[in-house]
Amino acid sequence: MSASDGGKYIKMAGTKALWQTLTTERLQIIPLSRRTFENKRRALPQDSELRQAMDELRMRSRTDLPWKFVWYTDREIYLRDSGACVGSIACMNSPSKNPWERGYIEIGYSMDAAFQGKGYMTEAVRAVCRLILSQKGVKGMIAGVEAHNIGSQRVLEKCGFALAVGVPAEPVGVWLKNKAPL
Repeated sequence: MSASDGGKYIKMAGTKALWQTLTTERLQIIPLSRRTFENKRRALPQDSELRQAMDELRMRSRTDLPWKFVWYTDREIYLRDSGACVGSIACMNSPSKNPWERGYIEIGYSMDAAFQGKGYMTEAVRAVCRLILSQKGVKGMIAGVEAHNIGSQRVLEKCGFALAVGVPAEPVGVWLKNKAPL
């Protein structure tokens, strides 16, 4: 898979790094092109959680500038040794889209149940955070996690996120990770 059909926007956006495949010790994290994103979205059952999340990403990307699709695309997570797709991770906004979170990028992710508890999502979130936090205009990252989702809370803690102070943790806690000072 490649991001070739989204490439015409790269030069304009100055976000070429966002289209790169991220490689970690055990994973490859590949951003989907617009065409691949749409094909994957259409193939999912309408009532699936992932389809609903992808519909939301699609809607949000359409209210932003076209070349910013790279911020919203799904990034699939593959095991390097077997090539199995084990999950996905996505940004929910671009750095300038929502005034109340200007400069903060919200991430969302999911992992196939058979691969949970093996540290794959922690590895993927770390890699994506490094990439996103290196982008111009990004001040930090946020994630919303339901109070009962202890596994996801642990992933965020391991990746340097902290539960936001003064924000109710029920039903969804807001987790923050600020860009380290230079």
